[in-house]
Amino acid sequence: MGIQKTIAALCIWLLGQCVGAQPLYPQALPSPFQGTVPQNLAGGLTLVSLEKRCQDCVPWREIAFQSLTEPVRKETVSVQDGYRAMYLFPGSQYFANVKVERSAAGQFEADRDVIERALRHECQRKLINVEEFVAQKPAVREKLESIRMPGRPYLEVEQGEAHGIEYLACTENAIGLISSTISQVQLFIPAKRITVTAYLLKQQKMHFTTIQQFRELRDAFINSYAAFLGAKD
Repeated sequence: MGIQKTIAALCIWLLGQCVGAQPLYPQALPSPFQGTVPQNLAGGLTLVSLEKRCQDCVPWREIAFQSLTEPVRKETVSVQDGYRAMYLFPGSQYFANVKVERSAAGQFEADRDVIERALRHECQRKLINVEEFVAQKPAVREKLESIRMPGRPYLEVEQGEAHGIEYLACTENAIGLISSTISQVQLFIPAKRITVTAYLLKQQKMHFTTIQQFRELRDAFINSYAAFLGAKD
């Protein structure tokens, strides 16, 4: 069975699909993770990998606040337990790398504050870096303008609510602008002390070709994941 799972995982990674892949049953997750990992999302996005956080992991993780002018500052958030879920569109590669983490008792709001400040800080830091770079590179600016989301900054933070679930996202408004993560999305479930962190990814074999198409998929991901969480909350 171990060999079969390894082969299945390799097939999913290399081809984006595999006939022999084993079915996953997130409905069998222990409480309070019940209702936090959907099997399917909008547009055919499908769960293909589900992994529990290691048993001997420290009950926290560090979040770095990067800076070009100051030493890196680190803050911690509690992690009582968690899972990692990977999603892809049929015939494509991983689109969403998702962490579902539960805060320690009494720590959810403090953890949320760190996570939100860190995402806003990183998004602003990257935006400043890009703006300073393209200011010195007219040819790069011209190329980016041709692929950037019209009327949007190079990166932006967006906050909102969908189906009763609050979310925060940092999105690059041009494909391939900085990294393989085009958008990082946070969804918060206070009643369960759970934070969902989703990294929405650029792929070699993409399910989208323009930033407009990506943003439509991102919005569908947020709405369908939030609908699932809201229905189970």
